Amino acid sequence: MSKPKESREYVIRGPFAVDIERPKKYWRKLPDNIIDKFFAPTRCEKYKTKIGVYIFARKHGDSYTPIYIGKSTNSFFAEVFNPSNRLTYNDAIMEMNGSFVIFLILPIDVDNDDSWASNYKEVTHRRSCEIDDIETYFIYRASKVCSCLKNKQKRRVSEWYINDVIRGSKTKGRKSSPLKEFRKMMGFK
Repeated sequence: MSKPKESREYVIRGPFAVDIERPKKYWRKLPDNIIDKFFAPTRCEKYKTKIGVYIFARKHGDSYTPIYIGKSTNSFFAEVFNPSNRLTYNDAIMEMNGSFVIFLILPIDVDNDDSWASNYKEVTHRRSCEIDDIETYFIYRASKVCSCLKNKQKRRVSEWYINDVIRGSKTKGRKSSPLKEFRKMMGFK
């Protein structure tokens, strides 16, 4: 029997509400029962053993603010509400008002295949690298729109620059022809 080919397409699922009461001052982390509530059979049980990227966000009105972005190459159940993340979420909930949700980003073939499980040994190096790339990309994007992002890693600011193109100083006056052509070719305004 041949193994089905992995798709490189990813899908977004959610937002899934995180049903929590406001943390008490003495709480150090969210309670353990939050995991069972979130992965309840009527809500997110089908994603319990799946892999991908998750985004913990605050919902306020019709918009969302990303708070923490993480990845799971084993299972969402093992990663989304691990003790370290529950501390991070607790801090955010103490600081902010609103309700909280989680978005899941997962490979489309994993999303569609109900037989896929966390102990499935066919998670390839390529799939793990792609999930890491997606996490890194969304941390970068979220850090541009939200100063309250709780991610500590993968937020390094690049030190290289190209004047008049990327992170460099803007010179006044006319741009040289090669610079104008380069900017046009690469889609810079």
